[in-house]
Amino acid sequence: MTGSQHTLDDRSDTSAPRHDGNDADLRYLQQSRAALVPVVEGCRTVATRGGDDDVRALARSTWVEQADRLSAVSACLRAWGTAADTRPHPSSIDALAPLHGAALDRAFADQLTSHAHASIDAARVELVAGAGRAERQIAEDAIHAEDRRLARLALLASGQ
Repeated sequence: MTGSQHTLDDRSDTSAPRHDGNDADLRYLQQSRAALVPVVEGCRTVATRGGDDDVRALARSTWVEQADRLSAVSACLRAWGTAADTRPHPSSIDALAPLHGAALDRAFADQLTSHAHASIDAARVELVAGAGRAERQIAEDAIHAEDRRLARLALLASGQ
C-alpha cells in the first residue's frame, strides 16, 4: 500500500466521540445527571435558608461535591456525544421550596438520605455492569462520598 492508499481502519475521525464503555455506563450517566440536578438545587436552597448551622454546612459541602460530580458526569456524557438535558427535573427536592427553618432541615435530611441510598445503589450496578473507566471512577467516588454523607446525616439525626 502506498502513502496515499488507506483502509477504513487507517482513517481516524477525530470529531467522533470516543468512549470505552457500554450501555450500562451511558444509562448510569444519564440517571446520575437526572438525579444530581435537583439535589444541587436543593442544596443551594438549604445552604441559604436552613435553620441549623450544621445542616447548612452539610448543604454547602454537599452542593460543592454534587456540583463537581455533575460536572464529571456531564463531561462523560459529552464524550459519548450525548447532549445535556437542560429541562427542569421535577423531584421530591421541589418540596423544599416552601419550607423554612427546622422543617426545611428535616425534609432536606430525609431527601438527602434517600438520594444517598439511591446513588449508592446505582453506583454499585455501574461497578458490576459498566465497562468505562471514567464512569466506574465516578461510581466508586459516589459510593465513598455517599457513605460519608450518610454517616454525617446519622450524626446530625442523633444530635451530635
